[in-house]
Order: sequence, then C-alpha cells, then structure tokens
Amino acid sequence: MNVLKMVNYILAAIGFGLGFSHLFINDVQIPSNIFILFLFIFFFLMGIEQVKGNQRKRGYLYIFMAVILSLSALKDLVGFL
Repeated sequence: MNVLKMVNYILAAIGFGLGFSHLFINDVQIPSNIFILFLFIFFFLMGIEQVKGNQRKRGYLYIFMAVILSLSALKDLVGFL
C-alpha cells in the first residue's frame, strides 16, 4: 500500500471519528478554519491519488474542490474579502 493511500485512510478515520464523537458522545467544538483546512487537505490528497490512479476527471474534480476550499479558508483567514 502506498503512502498516499494510507494517509487518506488515516484522514478518513479521523473525520469519521470526529463526526461520530460529535453526533453521539458530545458536541466537539472545532473552529471552522481548522475544519476547512482539514477538508482542503483531504480533498487535495484524494485528487492526487485519483489522478495517479488514471481516474483523471474525478481527480481533477477533487483538486478543484480543494482549490475552492482553500479560497474559502483564505477568506475566513483574511476576513475582509
């Protein structure tokens, strides 16, 4: 198993764990800019994995969504856009 796929599985497990904890155990207070950064990293790495696996349309869609999330993170970080 290559490293990129393993990192994606770890990120998915972290996201699943946080979602499960938020819904069933207690309300996890995650700042929105951290959540957007997490999704940016997740989608960007998934896009790279898809492009390397010859599923280019899906991979570029993931990378495009990562770019949109990065713009949203920049807007949240700067605050005046």
